[in-house]
Amino acid sequence: MSDTTHSKISILGEEVEQIPIRLDIYKLKFLPDNPRVFSILNRIEHFTKLSLDEQQSNIFTELQNMTSVSNLKPEIERDGGLQEPILIRLDNMQVVEGNSRLAVYRLLNRTNPEDERWQTIPCNAVTTLTTEQQVRLFDQLHLQGKTDWTSYAKALYIHRWVHDLNRSPKEFEEISSFSVGEIEKAIKVIELMKENSDNEESRFSYYREALTKREIKGILAQDKYRGLLLSAIKNGRFGPKSESDFDKKEEGFTAMDFRDKLPVILKKPKFKKKLFNGEIGIDEAFQLSKDSHIKKTLNRVLEQLSNISIKEVEKLDFADVRAVDSVARKVDRQAKRLQKMVEKRVSETKYN
Repeated sequence: MSDTTHSKISILGEEVEQIPIRLDIYKLKFLPDNPRVFSILNRIEHFTKLSLDEQQSNIFTELQNMTSVSNLKPEIERDGGLQEPILIRLDNMQVVEGNSRLAVYRLLNRTNPEDERWQTIPCNAVTTLTTEQQVRLFDQLHLQGKTDWTSYAKALYIHRWVHDLNRSPKEFEEISSFSVGEIEKAIKVIELMKENSDNEESRFSYYREALTKREIKGILAQDKYRGLLLSAIKNGRFGPKSESDFDKKEEGFTAMDFRDKLPVILKKPKFKKKLFNGEIGIDEAFQLSKDSHIKKTLNRVLEQLSNISIKEVEKLDFADVRAVDSVARKVDRQAKRLQKMVEKRVSETKYN
């Protein structure tokens, strides 16, 4: 059943007519090119070798497990349908926009097969779209962050555009909201993940930080540490000598640990070596590296205090003398507090 009221959408200077229509939910196909869907397919081994029906079945299975679908299902069921039609192409019956909504309809149809509401789905149908038009449409709807496509999904989509479709970053810039620099950075991150045979979305931010943080990027450039660092990212640990060492010595680390702690450790060759040799975990290495920073801090404070001369103090008026005296007493208290901590540590080290 179709509606006679047509509308148009403007894409790259061309007005594309879309026709409102209801279509059988099982005649429509999930779009593999959809960045969210494509990021799922990237985890399915030998996906491209599967039959089209097997591919569609795999996409549906994966979509069912996504939070976006589980959150959407009760909302659509409560309303008894969609508030906004999905967008489909008539030339291949693929869903350009609304794959999650189609998945919800199929789930509702599965539990209520006799309910006519879930047998067909409202669509806005276009005859066809060029590759550039489809990318531009994705950019407007998702790549600019208007919906919940992840950074990984966006980067993976950009990588596919340049490598699989053999297009240039400049071409993608012209039809998207991304600069060439952002496009090239996304490609490098995905390439690094591929080099490490890692397609786990949750680790995307680690690889991005590895190519962003100057200190970590420097380690990647060293053959001696590159493999160890990439292994650490993939396994969530640093420098195990053997599989058994995972449980004994190594600690998991978060993206925040990776971003904030690792650069501090890398400045300390002694602790960097221990970390990559698997002798200590990232938390211990960070603490040791950070503690060695105390000496530099104290030396700076000592230098500043040493520069205060008696003549400068003699020139202070009464109010300033009182203020300086107050600060001096606070400095003295903090120095005594630190001295106690150091003495305790010296004692512990002496008898251990």
